[in-house]
Amino acid sequence: MVRLDAAHGRLESLFGDTSAAVQPAVQWSDTAYISFPGLSGLCGTQGCRRTGRAELQGTRWIRTRVSAARHAVLLDQVARVWTEHGYPVERREHEVVARASGRTARLWWMDASTGCVRLETSVADVEDTGGADGIETHPFGPAGDDGRSCASVTDPYWSR
Repeated sequence: MVRLDAAHGRLESLFGDTSAAVQPAVQWSDTAYISFPGLSGLCGTQGCRRTGRAELQGTRWIRTRVSAARHAVLLDQVARVWTEHGYPVERREHEVVARASGRTARLWWMDASTGCVRLETSVADVEDTGGADGIETHPFGPAGDDGRSCASVTDPYWSR
């Protein structure tokens, strides 16, 4: 099981490496972290119990609008840095996904027409530090940007 602070550090490192790889630089939202507890039993009928394990998920939105003409450039840059860091990478038309030993990263176009791009990362098998009430927790502050700022900034390179 991964300690919560260690999982947070892994995701922050991945966000930093990914952000630095995108050139010219884009503007990113703050990271929103959420912890989803592992549950056993059938919730809603006989009740369910927390297993003591969770999945920590972090999400960032690219605030810079990325045009369709730049999709491949962005995906290639992100795929390259993830490959350099040892992640097996799966590249598709509008997304790139990396999975390795309990970690997942995915960058994809939420809406290709607006240029809205989301980066989501997660670490599985993390210690669950949430309280007994509620299904999910925000262990590193408020939920953060929910995508409202996505594609809200125009850039001379990325938005053309």
